[in-house]
Amino acid sequence: APVNLAKSYRELGRYDESNLAFDWVLEKSPKNEFALLGKSVNLLNSGRSADAVSLLNELVEMQPNSGDAYSLLSSIQKTKTHDPLFLQMEKAVNGFEKISKESLMHFRHAMFKSYERSGNFADAFQNLNLANELQIESRVSDGRSLYNIDQDRSLFRAIEELEESNPLAEGLSCTTLNSIPIFILGLPRSGTSLVERIIGNHTRVQMLGELRYLGNAIEQAGILKPDLKSTAFAEVRALYLSKARQHNLE
Repeated sequence: APVNLAKSYRELGRYDESNLAFDWVLEKSPKNEFALLGKSVNLLNSGRSADAVSLLNELVEMQPNSGDAYSLLSSIQKTKTHDPLFLQMEKAVNGFEKISKESLMHFRHAMFKSYERSGNFADAFQNLNLANELQIESRVSDGRSLYNIDQDRSLFRAIEELEESNPLAEGLSCTTLNSIPIFILGLPRSGTSLVERIIGNHTRVQMLGELRYLGNAIEQAGILKPDLKSTAFAEVRALYLSKARQHNLE
């Protein structure tokens, strides 16, 4: 129950409350991988990357076959193939016989990113393929659903119908905001991260990475429901900004 409570708080962007629930779990089980990983994600989402790295380093010492921990740590540190962390990942993959398919999938994806950052695209592609195969095997064995494009088509149709009946910009203004959000949209591997870094180099722009606040706000405000409230878009804006301000926006 505490783990589910922590996850629920995290989904809502209430990271401090989520960490309290994770701390309760860690008091009972100090080596609980899920709690340590969940708390690391909360710290990262709260702008405390150094604390997240410290906790993840503790986790990989206790759980050297934790693909989740290595993957997140590698992502934060932008690991390349000559870095010690990459060598640790190689050693873990080659030295542990009892790594779950899901954990191995995270290892392979982290190695793919490291090869990609290092310009070795052949090995990057090989590890990406292995990660995808492992993800499919893991989902099938656990009875989880695979990606279904029809669900996305239904979502896109709902968004189109919403725009036709309720123009998104109608009645909203940014003139009263101290911080105006910039949303970067695009398909995977299309250069959105690069665009974020370019824009983020401006002294008056703060990068926040990939957040889930907007999706949560849209769901909470009931934007895609038939009985759409006239105040729904303003509610989405308020919900999103209240969470984004946790990142010490100036």
